[in-house]
Amino acid sequence: MKKPTFCYWSVATGEYARLASAMVASARAVGVQEDFHIWTDAEEVPGARVHAAGEFDPWGWLFKLVFLREQAAKLPYDYLVFLDTDHWFVRHPGDIAGRFSDVPMHITLEADLTREEGFLYWWEYPTLWFVDSMRKAGVTTPGVYAVNAGMFVVRRDAAEEVYRLADQFWGHCKRRGAIYVDEPLLSYAMHRLCSDVSRHTLEATGDFWATDLDGLYQNTLPEDRPFDFRGL
Repeated sequence: MKKPTFCYWSVATGEYARLASAMVASARAVGVQEDFHIWTDAEEVPGARVHAAGEFDPWGWLFKLVFLREQAAKLPYDYLVFLDTDHWFVRHPGDIAGRFSDVPMHITLEADLTREEGFLYWWEYPTLWFVDSMRKAGVTTPGVYAVNAGMFVVRRDAAEEVYRLADQFWGHCKRRGAIYVDEPLLSYAMHRLCSDVSRHTLEATGDFWATDLDGLYQNTLPEDRPFDFRGL
């Protein structure tokens, strides 16, 4: 059976192109050989293949979904790994496509909002309202999770479906009075496409990706050592 292929991709205009350069350099330093594709207004991002980003609306980071469907999905890889440009590789993350080869997408599920009693709001709206919206839109998993859209993996042939589900949930929530950004929309797509959410939690996938929301590495570069994730 042919081994699935994957690439990393991002959108980096203005000063974000410098961050993208540092991200790619950190990946190459730990032995990552997969291609990076960067949509940018810079002439080059060393170590990456660059594409003209053109003009786009940055509000709500919804451009990630647009670029996924209209640009990244045209690349000749089986899986597409999106990264925000503020990533730093501390070690080789392994075969990401192989890890998720039996599912259409992955985004790390960080906190079960049905259990986080002290976590009252997510993206300006009550968490219980979000959970209720997910239920009304067809989510049946026992837990309903918050996600971080700084990294997500999509099988190329599922990109259109991910976009469709995200757009569907955006419209569903707008009719109920909320205008959501990228993360709640990607959370909805993830819950609809991957019924076994347990393998996508932070606990199950923290060995290859995590976010430093607690600011442990503020003003310093991350190191390859464990740290505690204490909350959103």
